[in-house]
Amino acid sequence: MTMRGFFAAVLTAASVAAAVVSAPGSAAAADKGKAAETGKAAGKDKPAGDPVFAVVNGEEIRQSTLDDARALLPEELQAVPAGTLYPALLNQIINSVLIAKEARRQGLDKDKAMQRRLQRINDQILERAFLVEYIEKRLTEKALQESYQKLIAETEKQSEVHARHILVKTEQEAKDLIAELGKGGDFIALAKKHSTGPSGANGGDLGFFRAGQMVPAFSEAAFAMEKGAVSKTPVKSQFGWHVIKVEDRRAAKAPAVDEVREKLVSDLSNKIGNDLIESLRAKATIKILKSGESVMDSGAEKK
Repeated sequence: MTMRGFFAAVLTAASVAAAVVSAPGSAAAADKGKAAETGKAAGKDKPAGDPVFAVVNGEEIRQSTLDDARALLPEELQAVPAGTLYPALLNQIINSVLIAKEARRQGLDKDKAMQRRLQRINDQILERAFLVEYIEKRLTEKALQESYQKLIAETEKQSEVHARHILVKTEQEAKDLIAELGKGGDFIALAKKHSTGPSGANGGDLGFFRAGQMVPAFSEAAFAMEKGAVSKTPVKSQFGWHVIKVEDRRAAKAPAVDEVREKLVSDLSNKIGNDLIESLRAKATIKILKSGESVMDSGAEKK
């Protein structure tokens, strides 16, 4: 990442963090108001372990604000040592706080269009925070193991084929190769000589694959063949014309849980999130409007 990219990312993260710090109704603003009411110094009752890094016109910027800003950065920037990253973040947050306060002083926050945008941003932050917490609570080791057991059961129903192929541009070329193979030609040698595909150098070897992992026409033809068989007619795909040889067949074997853990986490997280959304939508009253008129007026039952 270039230095320009570095500072652009820092600026974005810092701006978001500063918006939270300086927004009316934020935790910082609430604490400040409470201090004024009680006559205590601002920040006196703040929890330990969250030191103040700067005070801008009476507004505290604490370590937690920088931590939040850091979490918004790309992973490679999050890995930058705090001693290098935090000074840049702090300066950008200070700038953002000053500019945001000036914008409010001039009344920009009262603009209706701006209020809609701020509300949308607020909703998105709440949405993300809630989903992260909601999913993490349900993404248990037990749930992951249950998903893995389902994967094993699904995998055991499948088979795999080990195939080679020769890919050529025309049907006639493929027919000529099939004829030559019928006369005892060596498949590997012919693949190395004639195949235009990347596997040609390896004798057309594609290794083991499952149904659906290749383009439909190729996959259907390969799985319809027996071990040792060569396709009797050329198989057409968007890549050209294929001559296929099935080297072996076997029952599919599920990968070790550690090999698919990342995918299990991703798939289960998506399912938990989607199930939540479906549940919320099922309980909600939703009207889709078009040109100011509800499409539900067309005859659909209203709730």
